[in-house]
Amino acid sequence: MTSNSTLVGEPAQAPAGMAGTGADAVRALRPRSGAPLRVDVPADHPFVMVMRDDTAYCVRELTGRIAIRSPVSRAHLAAAVRAGYQRFRQELRDELCHAVVRPHGTVFHLVQPEALERAVRGRVGDRALISLDPLVTRAHGQLRLSRGFLLGGTRCVGLVPRPGGPPLADQLGALRKDLADVECELVEDDMCTGGTVAAAVRLLRAADIRVTRVVPGIRLTVPGETSLAGVPVEPVIDYRVLHRDAVELTDSRNYLLGVSGLVVRLPQLRWGRAPYWLPFVSTAARAGIHPGMERAFARGMLEANARFFADVEQAARCPLLVGSLPPSGQQVLTSLGMAWQSTPVRAVLERLAAHLDRYIEAVQRLGRDEAGVGAGAGAGAGAS
Repeated sequence: MTSNSTLVGEPAQAPAGMAGTGADAVRALRPRSGAPLRVDVPADHPFVMVMRDDTAYCVRELTGRIAIRSPVSRAHLAAAVRAGYQRFRQELRDELCHAVVRPHGTVFHLVQPEALERAVRGRVGDRALISLDPLVTRAHGQLRLSRGFLLGGTRCVGLVPRPGGPPLADQLGALRKDLADVECELVEDDMCTGGTVAAAVRLLRAADIRVTRVVPGIRLTVPGETSLAGVPVEPVIDYRVLHRDAVELTDSRNYLLGVSGLVVRLPQLRWGRAPYWLPFVSTAARAGIHPGMERAFARGMLEANARFFADVEQAARCPLLVGSLPPSGQQVLTSLGMAWQSTPVRAVLERLAAHLDRYIEAVQRLGRDEAGVGAGAGAGAGAS
């Protein structure tokens, strides 16, 4: 299979008006189902942040929940969430540009998830498909797992079910029943080190499920890498880098309170999703910003979140409560004693902003306490 090779710094590949670096230096990548798109990142190139446009996902996640209490139409709500999220994504890029300190600046690559999924499906064809990607749901089987972290996001405790998902043993048993003796292809949205995907391949093998190829939407490849756990890897978009810290793969929804984020272990061995900013998660550990900029970035994110929820609340004509957030986001706020389900989201954000330093210390202390609790007890079942 031939490769469509693209040099990141090549002006002919960039859309008109995308000169320079910064929050407005956004380049759209167009994946295709044929030859993989290879993106070479030289050592002297700006830091690259790759984001999928997950607007449709966020609109889906929030609109139905808000509509339960809102007197306005779902179409009106969806339009407000969409417009608010587009503004939020721009503000996020602004904050990241200020917080990422790299000698050659920062550029953003934007990928449409629908085009990425079409390209992945075109690559797989009619073969059996197992998906690790929450945005790719039309598959022969889903393996709903994630790496689980302690609060703070710097220490991984192993593979766990996604919050709300069945125990891994149950998921693997169901897949074995449907796909035993069938050659399967494993798809994932992105691969940085490949550790999660390699562990998933080993779990599937132990369940007598044969994985013949891994097809990630986006992969970071360093010199010398070919297969993964003995299985060939054929990405749709292949970033060729000398060092993995030249490119960061991140999604905007991970910065919106309660919508998505890092899977973290909470008190009572519960699991939830925490946003990629303090006091919950170290943004330096998750997104490559300068450690000295973490608190300023967190304050910027609190302000951007407050504006988003204020705009949507105004359109919905009703208060947006913690109970309107996805369950995995509710779990973080309620388990940490930051809110009840009846607490307005904006009140949570205001309290976090007013007492950020105190919350950072409290969450760090909880993370240290949780480090003394065995991870295995939480790995069998999803968040309750």
